[in-house]
Amino acid sequence: MIQRLLFYAGIALVLISGLGILPMILGWLVLAVLAFKTREWGLAAAVFFMPFFHSAGLGANPYFTLKHYHLAAAILLAAEIFRGRTNEWLSPLAANFKELIPLWLMLAVFAFSALMHHEPPGTFLMSANLALVIAGTALIAALPQSSPEGLLQLFFYFVQGSALQAAANLYNVRSGQFIFELDLLYNNQFGMLMTFALFYALTAAVYLRSFAARLTAIVFSFILAAAFLLSCSRTAWLSFGLASIFCVLACRNPVPRRGRSVLAWRIGWLALSGAAAFIILFIASEDVSQRVTHLSQLLDWKYLKFTLSDRQNYGFLGILRAEHLREMKEILQLYPITGIGLAHRVTDFHGSFMVLLGAGGILGFVLYLIFMVRAIFKLCRIFHESRSRRGQAAIAATLASFTAWQLSHLTQTMLVHYSAWFSVVAALIIFRRPPFRELPV
Repeated sequence: MIQRLLFYAGIALVLISGLGILPMILGWLVLAVLAFKTREWGLAAAVFFMPFFHSAGLGANPYFTLKHYHLAAAILLAAEIFRGRTNEWLSPLAANFKELIPLWLMLAVFAFSALMHHEPPGTFLMSANLALVIAGTALIAALPQSSPEGLLQLFFYFVQGSALQAAANLYNVRSGQFIFELDLLYNNQFGMLMTFALFYALTAAVYLRSFAARLTAIVFSFILAAAFLLSCSRTAWLSFGLASIFCVLACRNPVPRRGRSVLAWRIGWLALSGAAAFIILFIASEDVSQRVTHLSQLLDWKYLKFTLSDRQNYGFLGILRAEHLREMKEILQLYPITGIGLAHRVTDFHGSFMVLLGAGGILGFVLYLIFMVRAIFKLCRIFHESRSRRGQAAIAATLASFTAWQLSHLTQTMLVHYSAWFSVVAALIIFRRPPFRELPV
């Protein structure tokens, strides 16, 4: 209990660093002491800070500066080396790197393309940044014990970090403040963070062993659902809905839980928290109600034709999207196999799939598709092999979050966001599958 209180005190000191550098230093000292004491607290800090991508950084640029997540991961790694326990996770780390081979090959294609086309040094820095994110994913996934309960605990820490941002941003909407330096309304990336966290929170609310933790997860589910709707992100809404449908179809015939399936519990909490938040916010927020009622315009051909030619529309179907498609066509006509690397004109594309296709051509894009499809099929297979209720619940949440991330690639670029890569962390833990095939627990 004392260590838990110290952990959250350290987190609080780090996050109120706007008061000065001394509280932040003290907070990190507390978290470092805990990480050197036990691996659990080091992992907890790293996962807690994964959702803090735009805010809580140590520099102005959200994409290329040192983040609290980086510091937490570095402290965790230093603690492991100090304790002389590297032999425990070197083998899982090597296995994780092997699972991610298609991504390493994709990055090699990016670098080769940039070199061949004499792109500026910043292009290689972007590739290096993505490589660092992937390497960190492999490292974090190698440290925890591969067990359903351990993965559910990681879900809970991720949910805590996400819910804190959600609560702060809900307060920002009503007060006009700018806590954590992140806007809420019409924010696709924040909407996707809420999507990921909702899947984990709904699972934790049912399957964590501690009653207090389950109750906390239920409360967080309401907060996350409210922020999810207020993000007014059609990308997040559609990704969440389609990923939920896919998960229901792919994860059929789960292990019974006293006559009620894993998915029945999860869908029940989804309906409860989502419906309550929707009713409240649909009435209270004009932004949400307009966003919902205008969804039907996406089926109106005349409206689509107008938006595609509207030079003042830089949204989902505006002129900017059409210009990006024309640029993509030009790149593929000249360099169809390997693309041009992560050049600035490519990274400006809206949609990760377009970025990958422009940066790596057909070869780089196919390598990513291999990674994506293989991960989805492997998660589905392990789900049906598992005889553990908690194992199946953790796998289903991971599959739903990972699928939602892939769907968002159609319209949103989220390649270096740690919150999205957490689904890959969970998948790599699950791939060390024996504990997820245990008898029902």
